[in-house]
Amino acid sequence: MMHRDGLQPLRQRDYALLRDYCAPAAGMLSACHPVAVYLWQSSYRISWQLIAGCLCIFFEDSQGCFLYLPPLGGTLRREVIEACFAIMNARNRNPAVSRIENISAAERPFYAAQGLVLRDKQPEYVYARQALAELRGNRYKSPRAACNRFRRQWPQAVFRTYAPDDRAGCLALAAQWVAARRGQCADSLYQAQLTDFQRALGDFFKLSELHAQPGWVVCIDGTVRAFLFGYGLSERMFCVLFEIGDLRYTGIAPYIFRQVCAGLPEYDLINCMDDSYLESLRRAKQRYHPLLLSASYLAVQAR
Repeated sequence: MMHRDGLQPLRQRDYALLRDYCAPAAGMLSACHPVAVYLWQSSYRISWQLIAGCLCIFFEDSQGCFLYLPPLGGTLRREVIEACFAIMNARNRNPAVSRIENISAAERPFYAAQGLVLRDKQPEYVYARQALAELRGNRYKSPRAACNRFRRQWPQAVFRTYAPDDRAGCLALAAQWVAARRGQCADSLYQAQLTDFQRALGDFFKLSELHAQPGWVVCIDGTVRAFLFGYGLSERMFCVLFEIGDLRYTGIAPYIFRQVCAGLPEYDLINCMDDSYLESLRRAKQRYHPLLLSASYLAVQAR
C-alpha cells in the first residue's frame, strides 16, 4: 500500500529492484547492498520511492524518519535531495532527525556543495584478504597463535559451507552468545546493540531463504560452534556481516575468519564494518592491521 507522500513499503519482491540500483553504486561501504537494507525490517519501517530516476530508501521508527542510503542511480541533483528532506521533515516532529546516512568519501563533496552539514560516522575496517588468509609475520602473531591453538585443542572441528539444516544451530548459538554478552556489560547502548543484532540476524535468515548468501560454519561433534555470513560488496570486496564463535572454544573466531578469507581468492579486500563505538571491538579489529579505514558520513540540513 502506497503512503500519501508516495512512499511504498519495502517487500521481498522489491529485492531485484534494490539489487539493480545498488550494483552501480557498490564501493567501500557495507550498507550499499540489498541484504544490508532488508536485515533491518524488524527494527524499522522501510519504504522507498523513485524520485527523478533515483531510488530513495527511507527508514522510520519511533524516533523519526531518515534516508538510510544516499539516493541511488540516475543523475543526482539538488531537487532530489530537497525532495527527500521534504518527505522526512513532513514525517518528523523534530527536523533535526532528518538526515542522509552512509555517505562515502567519494560522495562527500556533492553533499557539501548542497549546503548540507556533514558529520563523521564510524569508519569501516578494510583489510587485504591475502594477508588475513596467510597471517604471516610478527604483526599477525596473536591471531595466528589463536588459530593454531584452536586446531590443536579441537582437531575434530569441521569447517564447511553453511547448509539450510544449520539454521537452528546458528540461531541457538547466537542466542547463547547474546545471553553471555548481556551478562558481561550492563551499558544501555551495548544492550540495545545486542537486541538489534538478534533482530537483524533473524531478518537475515528469513531473507536468505529466498536469496542465498555465502555462509560458513565450524562444527564440533556435530554442533554448530561458529558461523560467518557475508556478501560480495563489489567485484573486489567481500563484506563480513555476521561472525559468531562459541566463547567456550578459545580461538574459534580467528579460526573461522581465517578459513573464510583463505577460501575467497576472487576478492582482494575484506570489509569488516565498523566497531560500533566499542573499545574491545576496536582493539580486535586493529589487531588484524586494516589496510584502510573507509570513511562514512551523514548529512543534515543547516539550521
